[in-house]
Amino acid sequence: MDLNTGELRIIETKKHKSRNIVMSDEMNSLAKSYAAVRDAAFPESEFFFPSPSGGPYSAGWMQGKFKRFFALSKPDVPKDLLPSVRVYDLRHRFATAVLNWWLDEKKDLGSRLPYLQTYMGHKDLEATAYYIHLLPENLIKSAGIDWEGMKHLIPKLM
Repeated sequence: MDLNTGELRIIETKKHKSRNIVMSDEMNSLAKSYAAVRDAAFPESEFFFPSPSGGPYSAGWMQGKFKRFFALSKPDVPKDLLPSVRVYDLRHRFATAVLNWWLDEKKDLGSRLPYLQTYMGHKDLEATAYYIHLLPENLIKSAGIDWEGMKHLIPKLM
């Protein structure tokens, strides 16, 4: 991680891929603040989020905390009625949020998908286009689609 540029190296992801991403200025600022505290407690750790022993947290530990925090964010919903969540779901949320934002800004998704593909580290455009199927309800509400203008595409029958 380079906190000067905001570049973050993600290694050994699904399918053993690695990629670089750039944090937003706000996230980079938060990371810098956290790093100062972390460095005081674990000056020699190679991990950005070291466990109390200074080593990495396990994936199972992270998943358990994520589920716990998700449940705490929904105090009015019985735990047995909560959907199953994974840390990986944040990636899906990011992709659909970007697509929704582009639709609301009336951007052409076809021309924008390669940017999202590169950012997410997808090898094929189809892997990025997959996220579009998660949008049906939002497509109807989107300011990025001129539904009135499309009425002329369907001929009147009678």
